[in-house]
Amino acid sequence: MSGNQMAMGSEQQQTVGSRTVSVEEVPAVLQLRATQDPPRSQEAMPTRHNVRWEENVIDNENMNKKKTKICCIFHPQNEDEEECNHHSDDDGSSSSGSSSSESENEKDLDFNERRQRRLERRHRKLEKKRSYSPNAYEIQPDYSEYRRKQQEKKD
Repeated sequence: MSGNQMAMGSEQQQTVGSRTVSVEEVPAVLQLRATQDPPRSQEAMPTRHNVRWEENVIDNENMNKKKTKICCIFHPQNEDEEECNHHSDDDGSSSSGSSSSESENEKDLDFNERRQRRLERRHRKLEKKRSYSPNAYEIQPDYSEYRRKQQEKKD
């Protein structure tokens, strides 16, 4: 017998002795059930912060969303404020001259002294009174015109 005849013979033996089995696939169903654990005491539960909306909270862009806070505004920390107050014995030495003359005078100072002068200048600048004007995050948009037009379309 040749190789082809043998292959055919073995195929015949396999097909003669084979049978077809159909398997019906049943979709899997996952059922979740709550456990019957007793409720935890208030001390054992972590503190959760719940948001409660007041009537004066702004609807964000008329999309039925509420605005909780203003984000992305940097507020510097006053970590060195106490340190600066301890070394305020030479208040008159640093006048309101140009910053270039101040930096020229500071060339002979060590790191801590330069840092102290820089902090004092910053605190003087922050203490200057200036009129308050809200920044872009604090200004609430006026949607009254938009609401009026929407109301006219409905009527």
